[in-house]
Amino acid sequence: MAYAAFSVVYGEQPSAAKWNILGTNDASFNDGTGIAALAIQNTHLDTDAITLGYGEATANQGTFTAATDLTGVTCTIIVPSGNTRRLLVTLNTNPGSSSAADRIIVYIKKDGSTVQEARITVGATSQENLICLFSEVPAAGTYTFKATMQRAGGTGNITNYASATNPSFLLATLI
Repeated sequence: MAYAAFSVVYGEQPSAAKWNILGTNDASFNDGTGIAALAIQNTHLDTDAITLGYGEATANQGTFTAATDLTGVTCTIIVPSGNTRRLLVTLNTNPGSSSAADRIIVYIKKDGSTVQEARITVGATSQENLICLFSEVPAAGTYTFKATMQRAGGTGNITNYASATNPSFLLATLI
């Protein structure tokens, strides 16, 4: 459905056709089809944080040593025109290794390029929580963020541990 303009003058009894347009317009605003893409500007929004995207993994992924994209830990966002808010991307992971003293790096990638990284050294058969943050004031447009993990040193195989109660996730918010 799409929005259709119509008018009624004071005292007029609307025709059936005008009542139908009113109903169609109401439905189009209810399901969002009556709102043009990027019509909502920052000035129309509340001052609270706005979630633009979220992706999570609730199952373990491993074992690997080379840089590997974390399945499900990705999101595509659309930044509205006229944006003046800061974007905060939060990556939460749970890396572990089969060997002592393995060094692990997690990356936040924006459209395929690394924009932030975090490092940790883990012990044998342990898993740790590792959080990585990225922030910028982005221009209007569409961006894809993803998480990548790799072993940076050591001899073990690494795993990203995740579950329904301890997911790995990527959250993009305007603040």
